Amino acid sequence: MIVLVTTVAKLFKQLIHNYWVKPLENYLRNRRPDSNNRIAILLRTVVWLKDLGWFLMTLGRVNVKAFIGKEWRVICIQDDYTNSEEELIHVLFPERPHVSLIDRTFIWQIPWMLPRLMRESDLVLCDINRLVRCKPKDAKHIFNVPPWILVELEIDKPLDAIMAGMTGKRRTELRKLEKEGFTYEFSQNPSDMELFYFDMYVPYILNRFKERAIIGTIESKRSMFMDGGLIMVKYQGQSVAGLLGYVARDTFNPGCIGVHRDHFDLVEKGAILALNWFAIQWARDEGLRYVNIGMTRARVFDGVFEHKSRWGARVRRDILDHTKWMFLMNTIGPQFGNYFNEAGFIAEENGSYHCVVMKNEIFGPSDEELELVSRLVKQAGLSGVQIL
Repeated sequence: MIVLVTTVAKLFKQLIHNYWVKPLENYLRNRRPDSNNRIAILLRTVVWLKDLGWFLMTLGRVNVKAFIGKEWRVICIQDDYTNSEEELIHVLFPERPHVSLIDRTFIWQIPWMLPRLMRESDLVLCDINRLVRCKPKDAKHIFNVPPWILVELEIDKPLDAIMAGMTGKRRTELRKLEKEGFTYEFSQNPSDMELFYFDMYVPYILNRFKERAIIGTIESKRSMFMDGGLIMVKYQGQSVAGLLGYVARDTFNPGCIGVHRDHFDLVEKGAILALNWFAIQWARDEGLRYVNIGMTRARVFDGVFEHKSRWGARVRRDILDHTKWMFLMNTIGPQFGNYFNEAGFIAEENGSYHCVVMKNEIFGPSDEELELVSRLVKQAGLSGVQIL
């Protein structure tokens, strides 16, 4: 009987995923919130239905786990379709904590469990479906963090205006790039696609990620190439790096990059920066409105986010992500508070984004450090700093 129930449940989940969630995600892929009210309402409806499909796949069950470190304790509530446990451990603890399963329960029981769980821990983190609402009234601090955000740059303006929105450091880097003598051309030549894949993309990914490298198939890259093309960076007359991307409506979406196996030394001279800058120039010349700078974790002090924010780009939620991280806490200890601040979590509230900082008379950033955070937040296009 148990085997039959398990088999039926597995079949149910597969059907929901293959014939409900996946088609809706394919529809949403590369779409962005639109100023047209009808389209915006349609997108919100499709996103809601997609999230509902993920919720049904969980069968209403969640796992309650305790992460017990040397100095503090975090309780994490997750369903079976969130894959961020290792990341949360890495972000919330300086050393790997002991992990234990406390309970496996139904999601509607969470509101009754939260007050007790908050008394027993420094932080409760609900890593669950966006449709779930479970905010206890007695929680002093509550905020939601999207696991992923998209960074995009508006380019329907003069290049000088685009550069004016960048950080001073990024403008200096681009001036140095110009002196190095990099140029580019846009290519839809199949022979360039072969050169890019075998001599740039594959060697670069293997060199950068070593044993962790995940190589996309040439068939998948050719499919992207058919819908777009290549930004080929030239140096002293040779093709030394490439960016494969495609156009979706008014947005250029970079897909993958590569550096020629014989020219990895040019990374230090700005080859990767050149790929992004020339992609912006090409997309603007083609009359597009946005360049998708890519996805990043919602943390101000994440290296990827810091790099992308230097372009003067703005953030928005990745509508393909069905989860949220809901942080709940009542008291904040100085050791945990200071460690928490090192991440610079970006919280989402009614479509706006702000950086969360813990501070009181005992711990937290100084006024000078807080001013620096405020400048970084402003440059990244966030709405401000929220102090707990």
